[in-house]
Amino acid sequence: MLDGFFSLRCPDCGGKIKEEERYCPHCGVDLDAPITPTERGPGDNENSPARQHFKAAQKGYEITTEAGLRDALINCDLALQYDPNFADAHNLRGLALDEMGRIEEAIAAYRKALQLNPDLGEARINLEDAEAELANQSVPELVNQSIGFIEEGEPQSSGSGKYIMWILAALMVSYALLFGFTQIQKFANAYLLPKTTVVFISDVPDGVTVEQADLEKAAQVLSERSERLGYSNVTFEVSTAGEIVGMIPVTVDAVKFAEQVGDVGILEFVDFGDSPVLAGDIVRTDLDSKYLPQVDGQEWHTVMSNEGILAAEAHRAQIGNEFQIGFALTTEGTQIFLDYTSKNVGKFLGIVLDKVVISVPRINQPITDGQGLISGAFTEKEAQELAVILQTKPLPFPVRLR
Repeated sequence: MLDGFFSLRCPDCGGKIKEEERYCPHCGVDLDAPITPTERGPGDNENSPARQHFKAAQKGYEITTEAGLRDALINCDLALQYDPNFADAHNLRGLALDEMGRIEEAIAAYRKALQLNPDLGEARINLEDAEAELANQSVPELVNQSIGFIEEGEPQSSGSGKYIMWILAALMVSYALLFGFTQIQKFANAYLLPKTTVVFISDVPDGVTVEQADLEKAAQVLSERSERLGYSNVTFEVSTAGEIVGMIPVTVDAVKFAEQVGDVGILEFVDFGDSPVLAGDIVRTDLDSKYLPQVDGQEWHTVMSNEGILAAEAHRAQIGNEFQIGFALTTEGTQIFLDYTSKNVGKFLGIVLDKVVISVPRINQPITDGQGLISGAFTEKEAQELAVILQTKPLPFPVRLR
């Protein structure tokens, strides 16, 4: 199922369609007609339909008229139907939505682009600007509330309060003149405008005390995951009470945010030998964590864990609508995989996340290139979030919202 990041469009006429429709209600074309592998080409293929629609979207966006922006949006939607992982198309879609005044949708598009390509600097800048613009819409109300608060105060303090407001306003204007209004928007978005406080606490057994160094490490991991997921200006710090505290934009749902960043994220490649353990089972391994409890039962050997992974990326499976995570290993990880798989052809190598079995592929031949796939009936959103988690260090202990 699509997750709402773009609208389904007829590939023939560009009209909006529903997922269950067999024929386009606008032009009558058969929507179930098979698409050849060439037509499914990714956005980085110059001859693919995804790239052609992207180019058409660029031309529409450059016109900057209402009709041009509408054409840009339609062509971005079509490009993303052919290649949902086309980060540049998500970014351009965000720009079109931004120009149309649909800022919240634009922010979602920019975040999607950054999930797919964390190195897409243009999308990160666009996201920061859009978040600042959205937050600035509430500035007049915020200022009025602040002035009202001062005027309701004691008479002897109201004068000094107003002077402080005037001094602050003068400083902000001076800063804007020196560094530009875009910079002051970013400053305001990061430090002055409304945010929601998110508090994580350790979720460990009673009697277990989490060390300060591990709390600091968890705050760093949560900050890095937030950035990779496209959330700008989100950092976490450890409070004196041992809580991990961060500030996220008011437009972000705290519970959903926690679901995205809060998994421990310990990935293990486990030697199951001749035993095809079932996906979904919780297993005990010899990779121990001082905070992550282990189940009773047979202990399996972990061949390699997160430190062997260099990069991870989500993409659609060649068959069906499920998504997979492709990964590349470090030089050391590649050698470990080569040595192990060469000696264990025909055996089962389990992929285990936080002690839960995701999949148990059989080793058909030695893996020499340091690359592989993680399958597990993932939705696109689940695959993207897992890819982000695999590209950061695991949390040293389980966390939950306070």
